[in-house]
Amino acid sequence: MTHITADISFYPLDNNYLEIIQTFLSNIHDTKGIAIETTDVSTIITGEYTRIMEVIEKQLKPFLESGEAVFVLKLSNACGKREHT
Repeated sequence: MTHITADISFYPLDNNYLEIIQTFLSNIHDTKGIAIETTDVSTIITGEYTRIMEVIEKQLKPFLESGEAVFVLKLSNACGKREHT
């Protein structure tokens, strides 16, 4: 099982951007089966690869279809891992 971390920043190009971001964050935080951390500039989700990709498809697509927006997405299978010497 491959675990990954996705770091997502969302920039709706709309005057009502705060409400749109709050809706997006609420939707993400209602998701089960992943670890979620929201910072001032991004949301970090961690879990099994297939589950993370399902969340990305389900949560980002509606916002891309409903108005102009920019998502910055970083994926990693190494974040949080350390080599022990």
